[in-house]
Amino acid sequence: MLKFFNVCFLLASLLLTYILYAAEFECTADNVSTLFTESGEPYITTLEGNIKIVSADAIIECNKAVINHISGDIEIETGLTLSQGNLKITSTHSTYNMQTDFGTFTNNKFSYIPFYGRSELVKKEKDGINAKGCILTTCDRENPHYHLFCDSVQISPDKISIKGLKIYFGNKPIFYFPGYSYNLRTKKPPFQISSGHKTEIGNGLSLIFNNTSKDSKFDISEKITIGTDGLGAGIKIADGTASETQPSKGSFSSYAFKKYSGSNDDLYYGFLGEFHNEFSNKQNIIVDWRWMKSEWFFRKHLYDSFIEKSRNPNYLSYTKIIGEGAFSVNIIDDAQEDFLSAKKIPEIEFSLPYINMGKWLGSFQFIPTRFVDDKGNEYSRVMSDIEFDRPISAGFSKITPFVRFRNAYYVQDQDEMNNFISSAGFNLKLLALSQEKNNSVYFSPTFSIFSNFVSEKNIPFSSDLYDFNPDGTFTSINLSWDFWKNNIHKGNITSMIFYDIEETEFEDSIFMLDFAQNKQWSFHCQERFNPSNGGIKEMNNTVIFKKGNTQVGVGNKYLSGYFEGITGSFNKIYGNWEFDASLDYDRKKSKFTSQHYTIQKQVHCLIVGIRFSKNSSTSVGFFVMPAFLARR
Repeated sequence: MLKFFNVCFLLASLLLTYILYAAEFECTADNVSTLFTESGEPYITTLEGNIKIVSADAIIECNKAVINHISGDIEIETGLTLSQGNLKITSTHSTYNMQTDFGTFTNNKFSYIPFYGRSELVKKEKDGINAKGCILTTCDRENPHYHLFCDSVQISPDKISIKGLKIYFGNKPIFYFPGYSYNLRTKKPPFQISSGHKTEIGNGLSLIFNNTSKDSKFDISEKITIGTDGLGAGIKIADGTASETQPSKGSFSSYAFKKYSGSNDDLYYGFLGEFHNEFSNKQNIIVDWRWMKSEWFFRKHLYDSFIEKSRNPNYLSYTKIIGEGAFSVNIIDDAQEDFLSAKKIPEIEFSLPYINMGKWLGSFQFIPTRFVDDKGNEYSRVMSDIEFDRPISAGFSKITPFVRFRNAYYVQDQDEMNNFISSAGFNLKLLALSQEKNNSVYFSPTFSIFSNFVSEKNIPFSSDLYDFNPDGTFTSINLSWDFWKNNIHKGNITSMIFYDIEETEFEDSIFMLDFAQNKQWSFHCQERFNPSNGGIKEMNNTVIFKKGNTQVGVGNKYLSGYFEGITGSFNKIYGNWEFDASLDYDRKKSKFTSQHYTIQKQVHCLIVGIRFSKNSSTSVGFFVMPAFLARR
C-alpha cells in the first residue's frame, strides 16, 4: 500500500523550498516534482538543489535524487553524503533503500570511526559496510602515515574482515596477508612491528598480528621473528567470546625457534594449552597441558609461562554427571623433566549416585588407573571407595558424621599389593553474619576431624592423591571471610590448614587475601606454607596504588627453588606519553631477575616506543603500532 505525501510550500528569503513528509522519512529540497499513480498516490519524486533526506538514524545530503515510493529506493547521480551513527560516506553515484537500509556507492570516501577509507565500490548493509578495492587506515590525514590496501573489506560493529591485505607505511609496502579478520571487542592493536636485539635471536625484526576467526569465536595472534642468529614463529589462539566480567574458556599457544647452524638439534618448539568449559548436557572438560622440547627453550623463550607453570603438573579431566553420580577420566602428568610420557594411560573414575539408606546417604567410586613412575616402572592400580554419611542441619550449621572404606589394589609385573583403608570422622560447617550500618561480613568456617586405619603403611610406588592414605588422626580447618560494603564485594580472606594430630605436624597449608577497599588501592596475597617442613613454599603479596593516570605496585614474591625477593611496577600516562616499568629483584642472588621498561608516545595515528626487557634473555627494540585501539 502506497503512503500519501503531504507537500508544503514555504517561501523564505526568495528561496523556494519544498518539504515532503512521509511515515518513513522527510525531505527538503529547492525543487520537487512528483509523479502520481492512477489512484493519486505518489510514485516517483525528483528532488533538486540542497537536498536533505532524513529517515530513522540516517541522513542523506545531495543535489539531485530520485525517490521510488513503491520500492523505497533512492538513486543519486550527483555528489552524495550519507551519515548514520559512526558511518559517513561521500559518493559520486549511489542507490540506497531507506526501508531495507541497504545501498551501493561508487567512487567514494568513507569513515567508520575509527576507520577512514577510499573505495571503488561500497555496499551499505544494515549492520556495517562491504567495500571493494579499498584503501583503509585509522589516520585522518589526506596522505596517511600508514594504510592498508584491501581487495575487499567488511566492517561491522564487532569485527573487520579483509581479503588481499597489503600494509603500507607511507608509499612503501611492508607485508602481505591473503586474509585477515580482527575482533574490535578485544581492543588489541591489529599489528605491531618491533626491531632490536635479543640474546637468543641476535639483531632482528618481530611482527605480531592480532586477528580473529571467521565466526569471531577465537582471537588469533601470530608472531614472526627474524634475527641474525635464528628464526622464530608462534601462534596463540584464545577464546574470543569472553568479556570483562566473563573469564576466558581457554587458549592454545605454540612457538618454535630454529638456529641458523643447520643442525636438527638446534630446532626447538613447544606448546601450552588451557581449556575449561561446562556444557549444557552436564559435561565438564578441564585442560592445562604443555609440552616443550627442552627446559632451556621453555625458560629462554617463554619466561613468564615458565615461572608460572614449571612446577605444576599437566592435567586433563573429563566429567559427565549422570543423575546424582558421575563418570570422569583424568590424566595427570609430572611435566617437569619428562614433560609428556607417551605411555601415560588415563585414570578412569566412576561414581554411583548417593543412595538413601534410612537417614544415611551412601556413595561408591571405582577408579582404575595405569601409571608410569619417575623411574619408568609401570604399574596398575584399582581404587574402590565406599562412603556413608549422615548430614544433620541446625540453623546456620551443618554437621556430617561419616565412615569410608577404601581398597587400593596394585599390580606391577608379578608383584601384587592390597591396601585396605577404613576412615571415620565428621565435618562441621558454619555460617555467621556480622552487620554494622552498610558493612557486612560473612564468616564461613569448616572443621573436619577423621582417623585412618591402613593395612599397608608403605606403598613402594609413585603416589598421587589417592595413594595419600596416612595412618593416624587428622584435622583440617578451612576459614573464609567475605567483606561487603553497600552491596559491593570489597574483599575476602581464606585459609586452608591440614594437621596430623598423632605426629603433631602440618601438611602444606594455604592462605589467601584479596582486598580492593576503593579505586585508589588494592591488596593481593597468596601463600603456601608448611610450619612443620620448610616453612614458606610459595608467596606472592602485592599492593597496588592508583591515582589519576598513575599506578604503582610493590610486593614480595617467593617461589621455592626459583625466586626470593621483591617486585615493583609503575605505569604513568602523561598526555600522549606513557611510561611503564616492572622489576623482580632476587635478594639471595643479589640481582634483578626480571626487568621490563617501556616508553611510548602517541604520534597522531600511531604509537611509537622503545622497550627493554631482561630476564633469562636480554632484548631491546623499537616498536610501532596503530593507536586507535591500543590499551592505555
